Order: sequence, then structure tokens, then C-alpha cells
Amino acid sequence: PRYIDIILDGSRIHNDNSVEFRLKTPRYDLISNYKGPKIYDVIDRVIDTMYRELLNAKARRIDDEKKGDS
Repeated sequence: PRYIDIILDGSRIHNDNSVEFRLKTPRYDLISNYKGPKIYDVIDRVIDTMYRELLNAKARRIDDEKKGDS
């Protein structure tokens, strides 16, 4: 099973919006979060961060598998 949770917390009073992105798969368990004044910018930033984290985790896993095969 694979799970993706995106939690949006918008605030009108302080202009402090937050977004949390959770990705859970059999191989990865990653969380990315960010806060900022503009909700769409915050969403873009958290998705970009999650994308980079996923690429890094995949590269680490591939490296670990190569080291184990030697």
C-alpha cells in the first residue's frame, strides 16, 4: 500500500499558511512541510521539497543495493 497525505492549514488572521506532505510506501516514509504567507507558493515549495527528498532517498537506496552486491 502507498499513502499520500497533504495537510493544508490556512490562516486569514496572520497570513501564516502551512502545508505538510506525507508519503508512505513500503520503501519510503517521508515528510515535508513548509510555512509561508502565500498558500500556492507554500504548496509549490513543499511539493518541490518532497520531490527532491524522494530522489535522494531513491539514490541512497540504489547505492546501498550496489554496495550490498559487491
